[in-house]
Amino acid sequence: MSPRTESQNEEIRRKMESKILDSALELFANEGYGGTSMQMIALKCGVSKGNLYNYFKSKQDLLEGVLISGLNQVSKSYDK
Repeated sequence: MSPRTESQNEEIRRKMESKILDSALELFANEGYGGTSMQMIALKCGVSKGNLYNYFKSKQDLLEGVLISGLNQVSKSYDK
């Protein structure tokens, strides 16, 4: 098996980041920001908590990612 290309690695990273953001959004909506831990998010999306920190440096950073993702989706719908 040959090593992954940089574009393959970027695609894997984008998909995992999206999965993390979706999991965080669902947990924030159901449990609240204060009631959601990084461990809960990691379990929901199937990664280790340490790996989660490779994508987002803190829960605050993750919340910002969720909000930016939502704003981007709203913006795209207005562009159409």
